[in-house]
Amino acid sequence: MCSSIQENRVATDASTSTRTAARRMAALILLPLLVLGGRGALAAEYCVGTVAELDAALNEAASPSQASFVTTIKLTQGTYHVGGGRLTQVNQAFFNAMELLGGYNSDCSARTLNPDNTIFNADGAPRILVRPLGDLTIEGIRFQRSIFDPHHRVEIFSAAQNVTVRVGNNAFDTVGFAGGSGFTPTGQIVGGLSVRFINNRVTDYPWLNDAPVVYISGATTLRFTSNTIVNNQGGRAVFLCANGNDVWLVDNLAWNNAGEDFSVLDSCDIGSAVGNARNRSNLYQSVTLIEVGDSGSNLIGTDPLFVNAAGGNYRLQNASPAVNSGVVSSSIADLDLAGNPRVVGSTIDRGAYESALNDTIPTTITVITTSDSGAGSLRQAILDANANPDSNLIDFNIPGACPQLIAVTSADLPSIVNGVRINGWTQPGSVSNTRTKGDNATRCIVLEGGNTRRRGLNFFGSSDEQFWLQGLAFSGFKPGTNDGAALRVAGGTGNFIWGNQFGGRLSSNAGSLMLQPSDTNIELTAASKSTVGGDLPAQRNVIADAIFNGVLITSNTFLQITTASTDNDIIDNLIGSYGLQITAAGNGYGIKIETSGNTVRDNTIINSSQDGIWMEGVGAHHNVLQGNRIGVRDSICVGMFCFGGPAGNGRMGLFFNFGPHDNIIHRNTIRNNVSHGAFMFSDAGAVSYNNWLVETTFYNNGGAGTRFSVYNGADNDAAPGQQNMANRGRNYPVLSGALGGERNGVVEGTLSTINGAFSIDIFSSALPDAGQPRGEAEVYHRSLYGVVVNGGILGVGATNFSIPFTSSVDMVGRVITVTATDSLGNTSELSAPVVYTLSDTLFANGFEN
Repeated sequence: MCSSIQENRVATDASTSTRTAARRMAALILLPLLVLGGRGALAAEYCVGTVAELDAALNEAASPSQASFVTTIKLTQGTYHVGGGRLTQVNQAFFNAMELLGGYNSDCSARTLNPDNTIFNADGAPRILVRPLGDLTIEGIRFQRSIFDPHHRVEIFSAAQNVTVRVGNNAFDTVGFAGGSGFTPTGQIVGGLSVRFINNRVTDYPWLNDAPVVYISGATTLRFTSNTIVNNQGGRAVFLCANGNDVWLVDNLAWNNAGEDFSVLDSCDIGSAVGNARNRSNLYQSVTLIEVGDSGSNLIGTDPLFVNAAGGNYRLQNASPAVNSGVVSSSIADLDLAGNPRVVGSTIDRGAYESALNDTIPTTITVITTSDSGAGSLRQAILDANANPDSNLIDFNIPGACPQLIAVTSADLPSIVNGVRINGWTQPGSVSNTRTKGDNATRCIVLEGGNTRRRGLNFFGSSDEQFWLQGLAFSGFKPGTNDGAALRVAGGTGNFIWGNQFGGRLSSNAGSLMLQPSDTNIELTAASKSTVGGDLPAQRNVIADAIFNGVLITSNTFLQITTASTDNDIIDNLIGSYGLQITAAGNGYGIKIETSGNTVRDNTIINSSQDGIWMEGVGAHHNVLQGNRIGVRDSICVGMFCFGGPAGNGRMGLFFNFGPHDNIIHRNTIRNNVSHGAFMFSDAGAVSYNNWLVETTFYNNGGAGTRFSVYNGADNDAAPGQQNMANRGRNYPVLSGALGGERNGVVEGTLSTINGAFSIDIFSSALPDAGQPRGEAEVYHRSLYGVVVNGGILGVGATNFSIPFTSSVDMVGRVITVTATDSLGNTSELSAPVVYTLSDTLFANGFEN
């Protein structure tokens, strides 16, 4: 039985301003979590209008009871003098997953996203501090100061592993920003940080020394997109030392800064080498970095033509070279800094503001009828776009309420051969998704195949064309034939598939409509660098109910020439359910990959009748699977009810079949699948090898967490026959014991294997893997790198290891298991488990903390 405590904040005058924050909280809901498995937790949402209310909400965000869920703090418009509050206290800076969202009206029923209406003034305090223990979003706030302080800045340094920090649509007015990886409250170094610094304005920072105005360190993934950085003093305007890993500088505008505009280094150490970055479509005066990927199209030393820079107006004149000259990427925001639509015209503007200049009016085609053909139909719009060699826009304005069903009856729609953007969000009544997890979009345009048409949309443009699709729903394209596809992309480069729905129940203003299954939902073939989904909620696709594949990445043969679809990004999609993820709507296979260079990141992949992700054949190489949740629903709370928990796939979480090699499987969560968490099949003709499973956790899968086609004991992996085994039959370590305190301990064992460099990943679990010889890997703790050198028969050596580790969970009663990975990326199966032993003698007097 759920209970709810809710108080509504009412308007007050100055005479009542001394009421306690607890009495003035709005929309605070405290409730037990309804999760399969029964573990309880709290979720909270606040509407605040004073510093006292803000601090009370922050206290809730810091509570251990909120460790697993997001605290959303909605800020009403106005100025908050936070100088004496919790955000400026060093010893109170640790918060669980949290959203700080500015721009709301007095009762938080409506929002205007513009940072100039919600202001944080730290007054005399030198810093605003946040040390997130979970994902953090800060959006729609202007940070400013009232007195001069050369250290005045906003500091965000992660205090837990694998945190994502999103700082978007904010203004930093005479205030700097610093962010990166930090330390836990107990001093443990953390990593795996992802930073999204998007659509911010950073101006007029007065510090005259060498410190950077924007400083971001130690991020594994960094997206620095569509920011305006102007009129700042200091040694550098933007200093990024992000380990040289995955850094994007896209569509930024930097001008009239005293120091260098952008500096990218491999690390923050003195003398560090210059770092790599994708440097694309920026406007700046000076930069130090090594360009990688599709860098280029930058404007260097070109006046951006602000409306009135002297008066603080950094919007763009229509004549600005930054207008309609950027590049659309998966990290763009929905709205510009003033709350206007982010893309007006043929492409995005550079910087944080979007002008109203639309250069595409002559090439915009509007669909005004649901008819299958004739004037104003989608079929005719495609024919018109094919007749125009320029890039086209297809919008919708069909009279009547949602949904609008376009039944494809006479024949498949024509293949699209020219660049086009098909925008379902233009149909009146359509609303894009706003949920951090799950989906609440209203899609009004439905393309129906009637279970007879082979394909819904088919893009066949040349390699210099771009296909962009958003806001549509698809229903019933040739189910059960292994021949149909709701959407097929067989050409172009840099395509975007954002915010669409395939299968499942469609919500609309007119109620709900159950979409019919398709054979395959999205097929990418012969097209490179397509992006399915993205980093923003509005870009998330719902991909459900396909008979065969939710997403298929494959090759195409045309005129006896075979072309593979490569280098695609599949990001943050909901695959296998819809809405709140309550109802199973799984695909046959969640994602099937037959090609190379693809990144599959941050997706929820659940309820498949077969495998969550299936890699097939020797062509599936150099792919990256990172941060995916395979077999487990996200926890989502609405009102008094919360949902989440197991939603396993019907066979394996990951299946490697006949030769996938040189793939990276990094920081995924793989749980509740009917068979093995990961299964790797090989034979002499197609060996799967160099597949690196790092920091990926396995728990409660029906088979072993990891299992190879030929069971390999910890013996002699230098034998010739081992080369035909999956991951070269790499030996797993043999553990002799694990002991320590409640949070810090030591793992001991032996690795007998071929000579060379190895890493060992340490995991713990609440229970061993019942009925399996291998252990579970519920929680990742750390990796240690070492070398095995002992000579011996066939070059096999052995080394004993004793590895200290720190745990984020209480280790009492848990079991330990490990994997070993060689320098080529061949990861072993999980070792047999050992019980963790609490040693009060070794770790006495709280030494472990």
